[in-house]
Amino acid sequence: MISSDKVKNARTVVVVIGARSGTSALAGTLGLLGGTLPKRLMGACSSNEKGHFEPFAIADLHDGLLAGVGSAWDDWRPFPPDWYDTAACPEYIDRLQAAFTEDYGDFRLAVLKEPRMGRLLPLWWRLLRQVGARAAPVFIYRDPMEVAQSLAARDASTLQHGLLYWLRNQLDAENATRGMTRSFVLFDELLEDWRKTAARIETEQGIRFPRLDAAAAEVDAFLELRLRHQRSLVPAAIGADVLTDWTQAVFAVFNTLRDDPADPAALRELDGIRAAFNRHVCRRVLDDAASQEAGLILS
Repeated sequence: MISSDKVKNARTVVVVIGARSGTSALAGTLGLLGGTLPKRLMGACSSNEKGHFEPFAIADLHDGLLAGVGSAWDDWRPFPPDWYDTAACPEYIDRLQAAFTEDYGDFRLAVLKEPRMGRLLPLWWRLLRQVGARAAPVFIYRDPMEVAQSLAARDASTLQHGLLYWLRNQLDAENATRGMTRSFVLFDELLEDWRKTAARIETEQGIRFPRLDAAAAEVDAFLELRLRHQRSLVPAAIGADVLTDWTQAVFAVFNTLRDDPADPAALRELDGIRAAFNRHVCRRVLDDAASQEAGLILS
């Protein structure tokens, strides 16, 4: 837990982390509760009726960064770690910092949500240190099969592709937040009792949402249960394979981390899954162009 003196004097950025798992709902809620949202917001659409609550300028920079290393937002390969030692890294930090400053100005408590960040968090930890802000990572997660269903409905992608995307983002983001004060929020719990969720984030992160009471009616209206479109399929719907096993195991471990974000056994299990994922999946994807098809089935 961070001391009260440090929290009192620190600018804090609540970094909302997730993969099509309720990030917009959480970011929008925290914005209503008094967190500073970006000035240049990505607009709403049919798949996000209430809005995305993410900075489109920063998203565009992330897309350019990913394209520069031959990647994209839905890539399930690990981001190349040696990129952080190239000249491109400080250049992108400067460009992202300029966009961040324009979007957030002079803030005390900011809310930053941009899903591509899941694979780029080491870059953002450097950036936030440069601007003198403390990062408060808050994961929001849901059953991975619901994420895959949501992506399939939006993008016509396969369930396997959606699960691969979810697994990469969750594993890499969790690893990049080790040793930090972090929170884990189950999407269902946010919808069922957002007040309890917000209070728990306050306690865990040592922050205060200035409009926690004043904005109650606004948040109640914002978090409409009808906007939840997916319910989990049984894993057998795509067949019993190692991908299904891994995603369900990570989901179960995140439930453990919700109560104890530093549980040693849980972290060891995630390390094992991440190592196996990198070893057996990414090697196939890199070595065999045919395996980049969205319908990849792991065996």
